[in-house]
Amino acid sequence: MVRGQLLDLLDDRLLDGPVPIRRAVGPQLSAHLVESFDSARSAIEDCCQRWGGTCDALFPVDAGSPLIAVPWKHLLDGAMPVRFYMRGAPTNMRIHGYDVLSGEPRASQPLLSILAGQAEMWNQNPRVSVALPPLDSPWFLAYLAALGTWPLAPNSYLLEQSRLRGDVAFEDLVDLSREVVQRPSGEDLLSRLRNPISAPPARAAVWLLTPQRTPPRQALNFVVDGPPPTLDGRVASNLVVVYRADSLEDLCLTWDLRVAHGLPEALPLAVPVDSDVVGTIGNWLHDLAYQPIGFGQTEFALVSASVDGQELASLAGRLGSNWRVVLPEDVLRPLRPACRLSTDVALFEKGVAAVAVGSADDRRALSRSRTRGDPSLISRSEILSRSLPPIQSLCRRADFAGFAAGGFETRIQDLDAISNVTWPSGWLVLHAAIQDRGLEARPSEPGQTAAALLRRVGVISELSWIADRSVLDMLYELGERRGITYFKNQVRKLHKEVDSADAAKRLSVVESFLLDLKARPFEDEEPKVGFANLAQVIGDTEAGRGWLRWAERHGLLVRGATVRCDDCRHSSWRALGELGTGLTCRGCGERIPYPFPEASLTFQYHAAELLLNAMQGDSLPHLFALSWFVRYFDPGLSETHRLFGGYPLFGGYPGVQLLDKKGKQLSEVDVLLLGADGSLVPGEVKLHGTGLVKDDLAKLDHVGELLNSPWTFVATPDWASECPPLWQAAARTGDKGRLVLTGERLLDPSPLPPWGNDPFEWIVADTNTIGERHRSFAEQIRDRTERESAARIPGRLNQRPELD
Repeated sequence: MVRGQLLDLLDDRLLDGPVPIRRAVGPQLSAHLVESFDSARSAIEDCCQRWGGTCDALFPVDAGSPLIAVPWKHLLDGAMPVRFYMRGAPTNMRIHGYDVLSGEPRASQPLLSILAGQAEMWNQNPRVSVALPPLDSPWFLAYLAALGTWPLAPNSYLLEQSRLRGDVAFEDLVDLSREVVQRPSGEDLLSRLRNPISAPPARAAVWLLTPQRTPPRQALNFVVDGPPPTLDGRVASNLVVVYRADSLEDLCLTWDLRVAHGLPEALPLAVPVDSDVVGTIGNWLHDLAYQPIGFGQTEFALVSASVDGQELASLAGRLGSNWRVVLPEDVLRPLRPACRLSTDVALFEKGVAAVAVGSADDRRALSRSRTRGDPSLISRSEILSRSLPPIQSLCRRADFAGFAAGGFETRIQDLDAISNVTWPSGWLVLHAAIQDRGLEARPSEPGQTAAALLRRVGVISELSWIADRSVLDMLYELGERRGITYFKNQVRKLHKEVDSADAAKRLSVVESFLLDLKARPFEDEEPKVGFANLAQVIGDTEAGRGWLRWAERHGLLVRGATVRCDDCRHSSWRALGELGTGLTCRGCGERIPYPFPEASLTFQYHAAELLLNAMQGDSLPHLFALSWFVRYFDPGLSETHRLFGGYPLFGGYPGVQLLDKKGKQLSEVDVLLLGADGSLVPGEVKLHGTGLVKDDLAKLDHVGELLNSPWTFVATPDWASECPPLWQAAARTGDKGRLVLTGERLLDPSPLPPWGNDPFEWIVADTNTIGERHRSFAEQIRDRTERESAARIPGRLNQRPELD
C-alpha cells in the first residue's frame, strides 16, 4: 500500500486515504549524564524505579565538563527529543540544543503507581529479585548493568508523585527478595536473567511495556562481501563487553547496548577482563544466549571502552573465526523508549488524521494505574515500514506534539482522547535533511515535470512499461522537435556540416541551420506513430496492442487522425475527442463536409504534453534511476533485507536545486536520494553516455561533499558499449564510492539485492544479450496484456489486476 501511494517520490503532496499505522504508548525517554561510577549507580537505581526508566540512556561525562564523548553521540542520531538530567548541573546548561535539568526526572511516571494499580487489579503482587555481588567484586558492573537494582526504600519524590504514603516500602507493592551474590559468574548472571518466577528490577520497570529493539542503521550502502548491509547488522545483539571493574564508560556502554536491543535475556552481556573470559563466553554460547543471524555462520563481537584493542584481538582469536573486535561507535544505536504497541488504520486527509492516542487494551490495562493526565506519557504514530529518517531539522522541540523518533508524537492528557496526527510531505522531509547540512533546496524545472509524469503513471513500478531502449528511442523521436535532445542532435549535425564545408560556405550553412530551427513545424508535420510502427518497435503485435492501451490509459500518448479539407487542401491532426461530423478547417475556416476517408480511418498517436515536457528537459532517464534504486533496495526482493535493517531507502526526487542560505544556487542535482538513516546521495543522469564529461564528475563530487554523502552515482540508459571510457573510469569503491549504472543495469527489470552481485562490476552487453533483453521485454508486455484481458472476462473477481 505504501509503494502504491508513491511515497518513494518525495514531492509536496500530502498523504490522503486510509493508511496502516503503528501506535506506541508509553513514557518519554530520558537521558542521564553521569560523572562517576557512583553517580551511574544512583542513576540506575532511579531508572529502575520509574515506569519504562530502564530504557533511558546513560551518558558518561567528565566531571566539570559535561560534554558527550564521540561514541555516545550516536545515541542522539535518532532525532529523539531527549530530556537530559544531571545531578548538580549548572543553570542554563544545554547539550545539542536541549536543556540539562538538575536533579531527578520528576516528570516521569513512577513505577510504584503502576505496581499499585496492577496489584489492585489482579489481587496479587509481581515477584522481584534484587541481587548484586559485593561492590568490590569484579562482576559487580556486569550484574548492575544487566539486572539493575533498587535502593532499600523508594525515592521520596516518587512516592509523592504516586500519591502514596511516605512510609510505603517496595515490599508493600511487590513480592521482593534481596540477595548478595557470593559466587557471581556468567552462568549465574544468565540464570537470573532467565528466571521465570521473578524479575530483576530492570525488567520490573517495564511492566506492561515492551522494550523496543532499535533496528540496525539502515544505511544506503553497497556491500559486496557478505549478506547483511552493515557491521551493526552482521553482529546485531551478539556483543560482549569486556571491561575493567571501575570503568564508568563500560558500565554505560553495557547498559545502553542492552537497552538498544530490547533488554534481552541473552547477549549483550559484560564480562570482567580479569576473569575467564573465553570460558564464560563459551558457556553463554552453549546455553544459546545469542541471536542466530541468517542462514550462514553467526558472527559475534567484543567491544570495550577500557580494554585496548590488542588484548581484545587476542581474546577474539581464541574464541574463533566468527569473532571480531569492534569499537563502541560501531555498535551504539539511538535508543527507543519502552512502550505499548498496537496497530490501527488512519484515514488521512491532506496529511492529517484523527487517531486515538491509545488502544482499547491500553485504556483497560492502565485504567487502574495513576497515569491519567500524566504529562510524561506520549503516544507516537508512524506509518508501518515507513519511519521518518532521523533528521534534526524535522524533530520537534515543543513539549506537546511534533515529529520525533520516526513518527508523530503527542502528549497524553487523557487515554480516551483523540489526537490529530500530522504526516509531513515527502518534500518537507527531504528539505529538512538538506537543511541539516546548512543548505536550502527547491525542485528544479526538469524535476517538477518528471515528478508530474510519475504521478500520472501512478506507481513507480509502472515505469517498467517504458524501460526498454527501443521504446525510449521511439518516445524521444515523438518529442524530438520539443526536447533539448533534438537541439543537441542538430548541433552535432551542424558541427559535421561546418567541418565538411568550405570556409566560404560555412556562414551560409550556419544561417540556414538557424532558420530551420526557428521554423516550428506545422501540426501535421509533428512526429507521430501508427500502430504498425509501434508493434514493429516492440517486436510483437499483441504486446504492441497491450503497450498502446497502457500508454493511452496513463496519458502518455494521444490517439487521433489527420483531417484534410477538400477546399483549401489544409491538413491538420485532431485528437480522438475532437473527431465528429461538424469539423471546421483551420486553414479556411469553412466546415469540412467529408473529413474522413470513405474506406477506413487510420489512427496515429502523438506524445502527450506531459510526456513532451519530461522529454524537453531530458528528465525521463531521471525517473529510471529513481525507479532502479527503489527496486534495488525494496525489501520485497529478499527476506534478508527485512532481517538485516529493513528498507534503507526513504525516497528521492528527480531534480533538485541546492541553494545557500542567501538563496544563491550552488548546484543542480539530477536525482537526489534520501536514506532511512538520513543520508543524502546525489546522482548525475545522462540520456546518452557521450554527454558525460569530467566537469560533471567534479561537480558531483563537490555536491557529495556539501551533502556529506556516503557515495554518489552516475547513470545513463545507453549501453556500456556506447559509453566513452570515462564511464568505466568513473566507478570507484570504498569510502565516498561512485556507482556507475549503464543500460545493462538501469533497464534491468529485476535488479539483484546488494549481496546478489557486485554493483561496481563493469558489464558490457553484447548484441545477443541486448536482443534477448528486448525480446524478454516484449514477452513481459504480452503476458501482462493477457492477464489484463483475462481479468476483464465477466464473472471474474479481479476486474483490474495490479500490474507489477
